[in-house]
Amino acid sequence: MKTSYMHLLTGLVALFVGTAALAMPPMGDDMCGPSGPQQGKMRAERVDPAKRAETMKAWMAKRHAALHDKLKLNAEQETAWKAFVAGATPPAVPMRMQRDEMMKLSAPERAEKMLAFMKERQAHMETRLAALKKFYAVLTPEQQKVFDAEIGAHHRSHKARRSAHRGQGPAAAQQ
Repeated sequence: MKTSYMHLLTGLVALFVGTAALAMPPMGDDMCGPSGPQQGKMRAERVDPAKRAETMKAWMAKRHAALHDKLKLNAEQETAWKAFVAGATPPAVPMRMQRDEMMKLSAPERAEKMLAFMKERQAHMETRLAALKKFYAVLTPEQQKVFDAEIGAHHRSHKARRSAHRGQGPAAAQQ
């Protein structure tokens, strides 16, 4: 008797799950948004690179000003601060090629362009690191703690946003 009951219950659950799956609309491109070349085209239409660069520049200036105020720098540290800010500022020229331009190249040419791009980014990161080390060396231990906390807080919040976006971590659990 118990076996028949379990078979009946299993059949009803399977029927319910199958009916629910059939009632759901299909997950096609229209449901998920554009993909492939269309996605790149729409993204390029939505966000103007020049406007995005200006927004990023304003955000960085605001962040640098807040950090400068929290560090309470003295006159001797100001030159190191200016060098740090100059080194931390990204290049004005966009560091990416457009998708259409990349697709016109052969595979080896694309790989060479990507390698050149990576070398440019690495050179920029080395410049940033050198400026960071020089600036960090002139800070007092208390200022170094403030600097570490501020930079760490930025990276922690960025990681939390990524985790929440992926549906992971404590930020996602709070939603």
